Amino acid sequence: MCGILAAVGATAAELDEAARLMAHRGPDAHGAIQEGDVALAHRRLSIIDLAGGAQPMVLDAHRVSVTFNGEIYNHLEIRAALAERGHRFLTTSDTETLLCAYVEYGTECLSHFRGMYAFVLHDRRKNLLFGARDPFGKKPLYYTEQPGKRIAFAAASEPRSLLALLPASQRKLSHEAISSFLLHDYVTGEQSAFESIRRLPAGFAFTRAVNDQSTWRMWQHWRPRVSAVNGSAVKLGDAIVGVRTRLETAVRRRLIADVPVGILLSGGIDSSVVAALTTKLAGRGQVASFSMGFDDPRFDESPFAKEVAEAVGTRHHVRVFRPEDCLAQLERIVAHADEPFADPSILPTAMLCEFARESVTVALGGDGGDELFAGYDPFVAVRPAAIARRLIPSALDPLLGKLAATLPADSSSTRFSLEFKARRFLRGFRLGGARMITAWQGPFDLPGLHALAPELAVQFGTVVIDDDEPMEDSAALLQWYQRRYLTDDILYKGDRASMMHSLEVRSPFLDIDLADYVNALPLSLKLSGGERKVLLRRAIASWAELKLPASLLHREKRGFGIPVATWLRGPLKDMLRERVLDAWPGSLDFVKRAERERLVSVHLAGRQNLYKELWALLVLSVWADRWLR
Repeated sequence: MCGILAAVGATAAELDEAARLMAHRGPDAHGAIQEGDVALAHRRLSIIDLAGGAQPMVLDAHRVSVTFNGEIYNHLEIRAALAERGHRFLTTSDTETLLCAYVEYGTECLSHFRGMYAFVLHDRRKNLLFGARDPFGKKPLYYTEQPGKRIAFAAASEPRSLLALLPASQRKLSHEAISSFLLHDYVTGEQSAFESIRRLPAGFAFTRAVNDQSTWRMWQHWRPRVSAVNGSAVKLGDAIVGVRTRLETAVRRRLIADVPVGILLSGGIDSSVVAALTTKLAGRGQVASFSMGFDDPRFDESPFAKEVAEAVGTRHHVRVFRPEDCLAQLERIVAHADEPFADPSILPTAMLCEFARESVTVALGGDGGDELFAGYDPFVAVRPAAIARRLIPSALDPLLGKLAATLPADSSSTRFSLEFKARRFLRGFRLGGARMITAWQGPFDLPGLHALAPELAVQFGTVVIDDDEPMEDSAALLQWYQRRYLTDDILYKGDRASMMHSLEVRSPFLDIDLADYVNALPLSLKLSGGERKVLLRRAIASWAELKLPASLLHREKRGFGIPVATWLRGPLKDMLRERVLDAWPGSLDFVKRAERERLVSVHLAGRQNLYKELWALLVLSVWADRWLR
């Protein structure tokens, strides 16, 4: 992919220098241009039209220019339609297609695009800036408004380049964002870790007159719309055909590249389907696949990935991830992210991307399958939680908590201990809504945040939890996962982990035509009783062309995790004590030491599994040491 940067009031030289901080996003080329008060800069990872796709790209005849990060997979179809309307092209780049589409359709060009993208376009005729982010937010875009300052506006792929343009007084930590991080594992919504920097939300666009901040307009050009219908005249067989057709089209679109393409293969359903369709379209033995193994069998999916690779015909490669690798990579990966991010799977994801980048420049993955087809545990836990709220008097909650505390906290033989599962369910089931999901999945719930950082809890605790939708039905839950968890966790992780190694990762499940089709189907085709991903499983079971092993359908979902709880009591114990206790950053002095000491003591003694709380604090300490010094 690429790194982009645009600013009003900065020089091209300043932008080019700030863009160098994103050289990992685009190591192949760089450029910057000055157009009056507007400067555009670009760091390029060359994927399509290696010779002719240099950026920033300018169409002098129409007085438009752009800095663009991403891929428009259907750009050849758009190009053909534009050619019929009289447009003539000088390159084969999708960047030129984007510019011509804007000239022809204006901001409505976004409705024509199928892909992942973030861009800022300068229209000199209208003295206008136009920017957008793709529907699911595969590609990031941050911006800052500085009225009265020399650099009045700037937008970039990563905050680091914006920080380089801001005076020191504007580089303040956002306590609201830290509250969000401690409750979710990640920073949510439009906020960033810094007060003066905002995120453009997924599926949003903006326009702004170059020299008039008051003309700022932001709108949503696409949103997930999940049908709440639980039954209809749609037949399972018709839905299977619809999913197969659109998924195959999505994979075919994402095989277009002028560089080697591979597959990130975990061995789970989603990445396995992508691998099978890729070899169906490209031929057996024509594509390489890559997976990570672990020396802990609870987390090792590499045998499953190998089985799938042999069945579908990829050239498969495996690398084993050990605790010492975590020690070696942890600080580098955490410090690389411009914002605190505590999903531990970013570690193996980043190492997998580094591994794949040794052989390919583009890789297809399975991101989005769980959010589209309902693959997570909460999809089957929401209804029992609602029943429990009605049937169990709240007066029994203290007793239930004491009973949960008596359960074994050891998770050496399973991924998660019984104590951990019970305690998590109990701390969230009474809440309902998004607060319930946040309490189940996040490091801290609201009482935990009060104990850890009272100032944050009082000021921001309820503000940073998106609680505007009930979660009693699966449609609302699916919508929440697609517009929040997918964008702010899964896709943030994928972008940062891949881009730090200059690898472009493509996600066929996030094709908008496929997403719109699946979201419109009745819920009963996706969830049935306790079975998740019903429709996708049925589609695979009878899809003989894919040659997938039958065992794939009956395999327990594991997810791409690492044994954090065990490592924090073993090889990471010294780092935990140092970072969370002895070397805690002064910039985070609002986090109480006594509570940090209690959490460390309880976990190391084996009384509770507090890996999520402690991992978040460890990550926050490492991150703050890098970005807040």
